[in-house]
Formats: sequence, C-alpha cells, structure tokens
Amino acid sequence: MDRERIRLALDGVVRQTGDGKKAFSYAQIEKGRSRARDYLPAVEWLKKAQLVYSSSSLADVGVPLSMYTEAKTERFYLSDIGLFFCLVAGDSHLLRNTVLSRQWRGAAKGRFYEALAADLLHKNGHGLYYYDIHQKLEIDFIIESDSALLPIEVKSGNNKALSLSKLLASNSSIPRGLKLTESSVGYDGRIQTLPLFMAAFLGSGA
Repeated sequence: MDRERIRLALDGVVRQTGDGKKAFSYAQIEKGRSRARDYLPAVEWLKKAQLVYSSSSLADVGVPLSMYTEAKTERFYLSDIGLFFCLVAGDSHLLRNTVLSRQWRGAAKGRFYEALAADLLHKNGHGLYYYDIHQKLEIDFIIESDSALLPIEVKSGNNKALSLSKLLASNSSIPRGLKLTESSVGYDGRIQTLPLFMAAFLGSGA
C-alpha cells in the first residue's frame, strides 16, 4: 500500500469531517487531481486498520436501516476523537485556550461536536446512518435501539432542531427524536434535549 496515499486519505477525512457535505469526496483529497479509484484502497486500508469508520447515507428511513443505504455514499470519522482534535488543532494554543475558556463559536465548533457525537455513538456499538431531508435539512445520525429508530440532531448552540421536527411530523412510526447540545435535559413535544456527553450512555436500549 502506498503510504503517501494513506496519509493523504487520512488528511482528507480530517478536513471533511462534519463539513456539511452530503458525502465524502475523493476528488477533494487532492483537489482537481484525485479520483475515487485512486484512493478507495487507501480509505479501505484506514477502515480495516480501524483508524476511521463510516456513516452511511439513507435513501429512506425504515427498519432495518441497513436495507435503505445509498450505494457509495458515506461520511468518515476518525476512531479517536483526541487524535482528530490534535490533527485539527496542531500547535494552536489559541484554539486550546478558546475551548477551555468556553468561548468557542462558529462552524468549527459544530464540526467538532458532530465528530464527538459520532465517536460516542460508535463506541457504544451503534451503526451510524444519516438522512438528507428536502430544503437543506438533514438528520445528523439515525441509530437503531431495541424498541425504535432514534434520529439525532447535533447542535453546537441551542438552535431549534428543525430537521428533527420535520422528520417527526412526516413519520409517526418514530416515537421521538434527540437533540444533543450544550443545554440541560428538556423536552419539546417529541424532541428530547440532552447534553452532548450523554451520547456515551445511549446503548441499544436508548
């Protein structure tokens, strides 16, 4: 295996994690010069080495989720959230100090929150899926519990969970949705709000 391609593929995963795009783009690994067939082996190597794992896009929401996946449409996350943060932050003392002082704002914070939620869910043994809704709305994660599907929206602030509201309004078979954010526990109709760290406790019986 070409070690340079593996390194570039890993860099590509880090750059694209939580970027809001529908799926991982092989063309962006080396912008304008890379093709999927050139980097598929490198990404597969990273997956087999358990350095990255995937979240699959859903064409529709139903049981089992694995039967509704879209072919070759995935997002990737690093298996170690600490490594992800180090690769993103580098030697930036400013970023570390901003995080520790709770002054972090903007899109970068949202990307890190998504990566952290993925990490906690993945380590709990959940297969990860995401679902695009019309009008630029999207469910960040959908997991299967023992009793029902559980759609999850991750917010770095306390914004309204518009995607969850739309999905729940159109699908009565899903009993509730979950918003993970910085806020304390709360309810808004069928949407439950939990602090992000509580994703660590979402086992199969969630």
